Amino acid sequence: MIVERLLYNFFLIDSNIKYLEIPRFPLLRVATPEYCFSGLKEVTCNADISPQIFKDLGKVCTNIEKLIINRAVVDNEGLAFLIRVQKRLQYLSMCDNVIGEADSVKIGNSLEKHENSLLNIHFRGQIFFSPKILAKFSNLKLLNLELSAEKPIILHDSSNFPFLEFLEIIYDRFTPYYVFTNIIKKTKGTLLRIAMNVIEEPESEREAKDYVLAIANHCPKIEFVTIWYKEGINDVLEIMLQKCQKLEGIKLITVENIKALPLLIILANKAPRSLKIINLSSIGEFFHGNMGWEFSPLDLSKFFEMWKGRELLNFYISDVRGNLTKECVKILHKYLNYDKVLNNWEEIQMLEDSEDIVNCWETCELWMTAEYRA
Repeated sequence: MIVERLLYNFFLIDSNIKYLEIPRFPLLRVATPEYCFSGLKEVTCNADISPQIFKDLGKVCTNIEKLIINRAVVDNEGLAFLIRVQKRLQYLSMCDNVIGEADSVKIGNSLEKHENSLLNIHFRGQIFFSPKILAKFSNLKLLNLELSAEKPIILHDSSNFPFLEFLEIIYDRFTPYYVFTNIIKKTKGTLLRIAMNVIEEPESEREAKDYVLAIANHCPKIEFVTIWYKEGINDVLEIMLQKCQKLEGIKLITVENIKALPLLIILANKAPRSLKIINLSSIGEFFHGNMGWEFSPLDLSKFFEMWKGRELLNFYISDVRGNLTKECVKILHKYLNYDKVLNNWEEIQMLEDSEDIVNCWETCELWMTAEYRA
């Protein structure tokens, strides 16, 4: 610890740093703390360290724009103070693997001050303060949730993010499907990507249709969309495909045994020419057994023949039913290597399992771009 302190002090002398990972010991024992820390833009910390460390830092540092909090289940009053004194916090990430429910009242109350400046929020583990506070961040451009905790803390139905561009739900078994529909309906045509992995199933065909119509009517710029597929939604799906002319990728989720060919025919006939990513996702193992998309080599051949003349297709399948036989693989390789319909194909379970998709979605930090700092 002594050596670590000496090293920190050595590097901090006469330095005007922009990024800091806060250690567990006081940092202000340097000649000019105001000079060293006044320019801080990005901070990573654990919430379970001494509150005084955060309070001391808050006295000389008020320009943090990006804050990453680990062990976030601790409601640290010093951290709450540091958050409260910032002038324009734009990016917040809170992570913790603790299963128990968080009740970060102090931190949540401090974050309310930044309801107009926060642009990017990421939670891993749970929503760490009242969802009613989260619902107030009306200028959000990115919301990323991975809610693996067992306590049912859900997005509040009053959530209003009119300028949201990226809605990314990695895991959320608590928030009802209709809440996402309502979030989409309240946007002002800004959504570019709706990417979801494990979410709650819509309670009815009507609820599933309402979600698709929300995208059709409120997302003219959408480039990637995730839809929970039910066989009765084909009519509204066609409406969405007609209206969303910038669509580049679509993920269709099911936990039922669904024949894929009728859907694939709709995509081949009705999808905009920009579409180049199709992901048929089966997440039945998270719900009630190995149920999912049904397809044959003949089905794939028919679809790929219909796709000829379009953009080369990236085709992703999660095959929980064992339909991806050697014959199917031969068909896929044929249209990848010889008939040149496919750009790539993979058998994947989650979107982030594909390196191609991850690279495709790799974007600069929104909070750092001039556009969002203006």
